[in-house]
Amino acid sequence: MRQGDTENRSAVLELPARAKYRLIDCGMGWKLESFGSKVLARPSAVSMWRKKGAESAWKDADATYIPKKGWEFSKQRFEEWQADFDEIKLTLRLQDNGQIGVFPEHALYIGRLEEALRSTKAKQPKVLNLFAYTGLASLVALRVGAQVTHVDLSKKALDWASSNFRINDISAGQVRMICEDAVAFAERERRRGKRYDVVIVDPPSFSRITKNSYWKLEESLNGLMETCVSLLAGKSSSLVFTCHDPGVSPEMLRNICADYIGEKGNSSVAGELILPDSHGRGMPSGCYCFASITY
Repeated sequence: MRQGDTENRSAVLELPARAKYRLIDCGMGWKLESFGSKVLARPSAVSMWRKKGAESAWKDADATYIPKKGWEFSKQRFEEWQADFDEIKLTLRLQDNGQIGVFPEHALYIGRLEEALRSTKAKQPKVLNLFAYTGLASLVALRVGAQVTHVDLSKKALDWASSNFRINDISAGQVRMICEDAVAFAERERRRGKRYDVVIVDPPSFSRITKNSYWKLEESLNGLMETCVSLLAGKSSSLVFTCHDPGVSPEMLRNICADYIGEKGNSSVAGELILPDSHGRGMPSGCYCFASITY
């Protein structure tokens, strides 16, 4: 491949066989999922087709999230439990907004992330995880022996991540926790000349930075991609970029990434994050772009 060329491919990502997650059914604006021992029914804006499962399965869900009302329970009330994602333990909690502390589609790229980490030339790869949330990707990197910098603006998310690190026997000294706007931190690292073997990015569509300032992905995607690429250490370093903004497509991510990484020579893969349900259908859950500097 000549310098400046980009290998444009898409890949089908699969959930790890050991992930204790299953999309049981989806349709009519809803999704029915099992996370370990609990089955949850939650709204899903993209599930515009018909449900295929028995209605009794939906009624038997341990908890159902009703917008503007909150969680309703079919059996005993609960708030917290644990589930495994490829032998990584996560504490999950029912939140007022319907979230539970993990985006299951992130489990789709566990294998690709581990592959990227093992392909670096570093004995202990340096990993930057931006918008790191409750720590699934950081735990994958730590499992491979990486040095992890975990960045999120939410102190609540960082405390939750710290709890997840503890239940996976990760000590406080093994990961650098930063409570800061991820974009501002990344830009400062760039000015300092810091470099990482793997950069993981999962930006929200919208983020309130302060009372008077906010951040929108559609307005900042190019700048964020440029900053993340500039933080890559060089040959064999990788970028793992995912997002859930309906206005961003895999082709957009791939083309923007190529603008900034292409001259360094790279292999890139982009596509949709698709969660398979029990009836052979796929539920779109965002998109991804993986890029590696090859020389």
